[in-house]
Amino acid sequence: MPSPKHTPSKGGETRSSGWHPNFRDFTQLPDTKVVRTSFFVNGVTGLIACGLLVFFVYQEYTLSLLNKQVDEWTAKIQQQQKPSDQAIALYKQFQEEQRKLGEVSDFLASEKLPFTDFVLRLGEMLPKNIALTYIDYSAAGVTLRGIVKGEPDLASGIASAFEKQLRDDAEFGKKFATIGITNLTRDTLSGRITFEIAMRFDGGKKK
Repeated sequence: MPSPKHTPSKGGETRSSGWHPNFRDFTQLPDTKVVRTSFFVNGVTGLIACGLLVFFVYQEYTLSLLNKQVDEWTAKIQQQQKPSDQAIALYKQFQEEQRKLGEVSDFLASEKLPFTDFVLRLGEMLPKNIALTYIDYSAAGVTLRGIVKGEPDLASGIASAFEKQLRDDAEFGKKFATIGITNLTRDTLSGRITFEIAMRFDGGKKK
């Protein structure tokens, strides 16, 4: 039989026409790829999930370490809180005592009237029917508090006489600018008269 004729195409190439139609269903054919695309997708997804899991575990571990350190520091602070409060209280007490000592030192440096001389002179002139219960000696002056023994009707006169005696004294009169009774009341428990006498240096002003 005669051989089929080939029609030459442009460019010198030969082209043969198909001798039967292609009835193959490519969707039903098996996948001939060596590595499928789904494998790469699943692998990348798994790596991302593993990375997130490792990151989450590391964050939880770091957070647990921080919480442990915070608990340790809190326990140490609680242990040291009481000694710290005691030390602060002692320091404040020391500052207060230092302030008082400074006032006494300043007063003694002024040489207005030594405390020992004042007490000795006061003891010499103190009446028998008067008992002193309080002496406040500072740079501003002296505050005396006491009780008048004897009849209540005569107690106010005795207190006034003692105040005048202090004011007219030659030693106290030169050292103190003012001497006067600041309080005179009756004690409800004992029924006696209590008094307060203020003795001020140079008008009560501290140098």
